[in-house]
Amino acid sequence: MQVEIFNSDKYMDKTKFKINILDQSPVLKGFSSSDAINQTIELAILADQLGYYRYWVAEHHSTSSFASASPEILIPVIASRTQNIRVGSGGVLISHYSPLKIAEQFNLLQNIISRENRFGYRQSARRGLGDYQGFTYFK
Repeated sequence: MQVEIFNSDKYMDKTKFKINILDQSPVLKGFSSSDAINQTIELAILADQLGYYRYWVAEHHSTSSFASASPEILIPVIASRTQNIRVGSGGVLISHYSPLKIAEQFNLLQNIISRENRFGYRQSARRGLGDYQGFTYFK
């Protein structure tokens, strides 16, 4: 029996790795949500300049730790400030919205942005209306 040993050197010249970023727009200590969004946009611009393949933004609710609650608004802002990087959403919380509305929003984004964009979705933890009534995460 003959066993072939994997030699990564023979594949390296034929393979180009596509590096992506998933940005959750964290609000760092001492910074505001507005600062976090501006940092997200600046990081996307830098990633585009460095040749990254895709820039994903995330969706978070009911927290003061993350600033991005609306990927569908942030994506066109990033796309308008970059040239080549593909911009998409790393997770639309589908149980918060109508699936038709999500499909229509991302179809419109695809028509507006001349390069490919993608979106990921997931079911979020279902919350009662009481969890959102106070909006205590806004300061």
